[in-house]
Amino acid sequence: MLRLACKFVGFLLCAYGTISTAAAQLIDTGPVTDRQAAFVRGGDIIIADGPGIFETFDTPYVAIGYRSPSISFGMEHNRLSLEGELSHFRTSEQSDIGIDIIDTNVWALPILASVRWQWDWDFPIRPYAAAGGGAVYTRLSVEDSFSNFDTTEFSSGLLGRSGIEASLTKDFSLEAGYRYLRVDADSAFGVHGAELGVVWRF
Repeated sequence: MLRLACKFVGFLLCAYGTISTAAAQLIDTGPVTDRQAAFVRGGDIIIADGPGIFETFDTPYVAIGYRSPSISFGMEHNRLSLEGELSHFRTSEQSDIGIDIIDTNVWALPILASVRWQWDWDFPIRPYAAAGGGAVYTRLSVEDSFSNFDTTEFSSGLLGRSGIEASLTKDFSLEAGYRYLRVDADSAFGVHGAELGVVWRF
């Protein structure tokens, strides 16, 4: 029994040493947001609020962008930076109204800038939040057996985002977060998304 207990304690000490070494290697990455970065994000719009199709659509989106080097704000670990991104999503829906079928397609291209806050401490996992806005190009087409309606417009958009960033190396990290986008078009709508991203610092 004593031998078994010793083996168990030895296993725990070995596991602790392995985990501590791995954590130390990650922690050695240190604060990293004082460098500029490029990122790619992808996500899925899981819920939307607005008229018609916007109440129900579920569609993926993708974004690419740039982040400026951060500056310290107040406390040492409080960091602020600027982000610019270009994203895209498209969705479609068919509605059967009995006497006809209506095809509705929505295409959107948001061009957004935001201020990003991040708690940049000596640990590989860092929380962040961002808020901003910009312009959104949207195209709406509605087609049935008798007519075809197609319209485009530029409108304003508001952006909110929060999540965590996990450093893999000094140059690369992963993000996981939530994004909300409000588009003030003729038919204003908002979309809630869950997203993942890859960040490259240089």
